[in-house]
Amino acid sequence: MLSASIQEYLKAIYDFEQVEGAARTSLLANRLGIAPASVTGMLKRLSAEDPALIEYSKHRAVRLTLEGRVAAERLVRRQQLAENFLSQVLEMDGDELEPEAQRLGHIISDRLERRLSEFMEDGSYYGRPMHDSEIAAGVPELEGFDDLQDVDVTPAKIEQADTEDALSEDMLLAEAELDVPLAFKGFKEKDSELEEALVDFGIGENSRLHILQKYPFDGPLSVRVINGVIGQTHTIDHDLAIKLCVKPLG
Repeated sequence: MLSASIQEYLKAIYDFEQVEGAARTSLLANRLGIAPASVTGMLKRLSAEDPALIEYSKHRAVRLTLEGRVAAERLVRRQQLAENFLSQVLEMDGDELEPEAQRLGHIISDRLERRLSEFMEDGSYYGRPMHDSEIAAGVPELEGFDDLQDVDVTPAKIEQADTEDALSEDMLLAEAELDVPLAFKGFKEKDSELEEALVDFGIGENSRLHILQKYPFDGPLSVRVINGVIGQTHTIDHDLAIKLCVKPLG
């Protein structure tokens, strides 16, 4: 696991890339409160890692490599997950929330991330909180319905839905799990405007996708789009993600 200091450097570079397109030594020094000479030393170290985590040369802008971006986005995702857990489950707020979430994000393992995600998705992380009785009965969470009188949530219906889901190989992008290799399969419904929109994201029939982060409450998805050996990260709105069909690979 990368040290907390290295993760903070990668996250800082990632944040500057989102706003400025790249980072610079002076910007990183101001952001991290570290002397420019020390920043330069760390940048040389990160560029010399195997594999390299950044692209760096003297007097040039600093950018993340693919490996560095994956590490930075993993930290962002884990810190957001920690913040949601602390605020929604432990009801922590105020000045202590963000620092504690940032500290926790550095030490969350892959296993703990999965367990926390599963725990939060049981009800409080997405949409309205579910009642304990609903969770115990295995009732799936329903969102966006004002009148649920016609919804069949009997055990037989739930079992049938689970079976149908298991038999179906394709799924919507919004429903796919984090860090699972996905193949783009097409659209839920044919739409020429959607096809044009996907051109901007570089998504086509041979594209592979990885969801790096899901923001709560039907927020956008951070998705890595890979064509051949070239990959780019894009933010895709939830409204678009529910119209794109994908298939898990492997």
